[in-house]
Amino acid sequence: MALANTEIVHEGWLVKSPPTKRIWRAKWRRRWFVLKHSGELPGQYFLEYYTDRTCRKLKGKIDLDQCEQVDSGLTIESRKQRYAHMFDIRTPKRVYFLAADSESDMNSWVGCICHVCGLK
Repeated sequence: MALANTEIVHEGWLVKSPPTKRIWRAKWRRRWFVLKHSGELPGQYFLEYYTDRTCRKLKGKIDLDQCEQVDSGLTIESRKQRYAHMFDIRTPKRVYFLAADSESDMNSWVGCICHVCGLK
């Protein structure tokens, strides 16, 4: 089953929000995201994020088994920054806000995440 561990469904750059309580005070960070099979259980997927596309420094991981809902087409604006092409991933513990570079990029991410999570 070692081959399944390298099964990458989708990857690319996204800008990630900090945890909701600090959404305006902390920096939103550009991260390299990799949607892949866990390699452990059938149908288990993770969305991992790294500092860059070499994937050497794992910054975090979203367990998509915990995904309850995905919303797309969001926009958030502060005095310093405006993020369009946003979507969120809702889990019991946290809501992750992610911003893509384009609408087509956002739609591609949302489609892949919804597919592996079994959402419509």
